Amino acid sequence: MCTSLHYQNCMGRNFDYEISYKEACRIHDKEKYKIIGMVTDIIQEYPLYYDAMNECGLCIAGLNFEGNAYYNKYKKENKNNIAPWELPVKVLGNCRNVMEAKRYLEDVWIYDKNFNEQMPNSSLHWMICDKNFCITVEPMKDGLKIYNNEVGVLTNNPPFPAQLKAYRRSKKVKSLYKKLYKKLLKKEYSTRGTETLGVAGDLTSMSRFERACYYKDKMISKGKQASETFHLLDLVKQPYGATPVGDKFEYTIYEVVYDMKKGSMQVKNYDNEVYERRL
Repeated sequence: MCTSLHYQNCMGRNFDYEISYKEACRIHDKEKYKIIGMVTDIIQEYPLYYDAMNECGLCIAGLNFEGNAYYNKYKKENKNNIAPWELPVKVLGNCRNVMEAKRYLEDVWIYDKNFNEQMPNSSLHWMICDKNFCITVEPMKDGLKIYNNEVGVLTNNPPFPAQLKAYRRSKKVKSLYKKLYKKLLKKEYSTRGTETLGVAGDLTSMSRFERACYYKDKMISKGKQASETFHLLDLVKQPYGATPVGDKFEYTIYEVVYDMKKGSMQVKNYDNEVYERRL
């Protein structure tokens, strides 16, 4: 469920889930820096951002991290105590770029405070990026981990270092696979696209991570970065019916692309209807 990626001046994100909570765009202007992003429209008193961007071009996306995310059970003295649902607003409301976000997070203590009794905390990790840098933030039992994310991709489980290690290993396997395929392939069966042989095609978290990394690395920009980010997101989207969750199906409820230069966001829903909002 969910894939996010950083591509040049854009951050894109697929929101995959089996239930919609009336997702909508909202602008929040009560912090140091103005914020725009996607929230659940069920809650009006506080912007519970799934993903967002501030007026400086700093972006964040929270993705499911079930079974690995750990929130402390208590507050800690002399620390910046923050509930997980507060993190997007606190980071984007106070930081201009990734470097400032990293310094801000060094003092953060994430504790398990629910928004209300009806809304327990989701298990999350986060991608934070600006025009130049990208990091992954993971709340683990042994502390809040902050990783430089040089591939600019995040999905779900396992933790980010394991995802990155698996992707690097898969690059070696694909190289061997292509050599063997070309050696065995009869001329009459030859086809274009053999360069993509071995790229994972399923919808698991690790395969989406690998696929997004591979095509992001191969993408040659034609100057329309927001459009190109949507093309990358389309490669990892989930069609309704492919991923059963009990008696429901997980699917890509929306795709969103934040343009850090323009201060705008474009949202595409499951029916391919697109709308744009600006700060």
